[in-house]
Amino acid sequence: MAAVKTVIGIDVGGSHVTACAADLHTMKIIPGSTRRHVIDPAASPETILDVLSTTIIESLAQPLSAQLHLGVAMPGPFDYEQGISHIQGLGKYEQLYGLNIKTMLAERLGIATAHIRMMNDATAYLLGEICDREDLCRQRVVGITLGTGLGSAWYHNGVTHACGLYKLPYLDGMAEDYISTRWFLQQYSGQVSGVRELADKYATESEIRNLFTTFGENLARVLLKQFPPGSQDVLIIGGNIARAWDLFIPPMQAVLANNGCAMQVLPAQKGEQAPMLGAAALWK
Repeated sequence: MAAVKTVIGIDVGGSHVTACAADLHTMKIIPGSTRRHVIDPAASPETILDVLSTTIIESLAQPLSAQLHLGVAMPGPFDYEQGISHIQGLGKYEQLYGLNIKTMLAERLGIATAHIRMMNDATAYLLGEICDREDLCRQRVVGITLGTGLGSAWYHNGVTHACGLYKLPYLDGMAEDYISTRWFLQQYSGQVSGVRELADKYATESEIRNLFTTFGENLARVLLKQFPPGSQDVLIIGGNIARAWDLFIPPMQAVLANNGCAMQVLPAQKGEQAPMLGAAALWK
């Protein structure tokens, strides 16, 4: 097969799907190709695949053809090689459980299943963040995404793997029960649409200030389960909740420091571009 130069990178998030055309030679997004659509994670498989297909087609600068190649970043648990969803009990994409998403998407687009490669969304996020950072590529880097769920991955010596922090036992459940948007919404006594609205009220409500402090401390204690005292890995944090960086990072760093963990903490730089570029890099 001839070398693939351009590929569509797709990020399937908890509330949206984003796609772009990426140039594999430069690992840059082709200007004007990014498309984003809202998606209901509780929708039927047909509806979800409709949104995926539409977003992909709109990101193309040319008519749909059988030569299309895709890199898809999906939340887990998922059999990324076979394309089968194992997502269950996480409050998102429950309707996809047991289905071969790779085959279903290929049929809709009229391409071979071999033209679709898939990876964990947090792994794609981390890979996209560091793909052009030689300094970080020489270190062990941990990446986490904070949003509807807790995504995590690590990179070392050219290899990227999912961490699975979300499922670590923590307090009365697992880590994601305490480190996610739904935790904030469950804990807050009022009614808000999301974490951004809570952050907007941070200065005026002590309850919200306490929530962000507790969130940061919970995040630190989960990290300490995987990365013990003395760990000097680089930690990159992204995702929608990371936009409230100043509200929870200081208490998180205080707990890490008090436990002898010297991780260098950096904010993600590429935002929504990162998982799309990381997914596209599956063809590099």
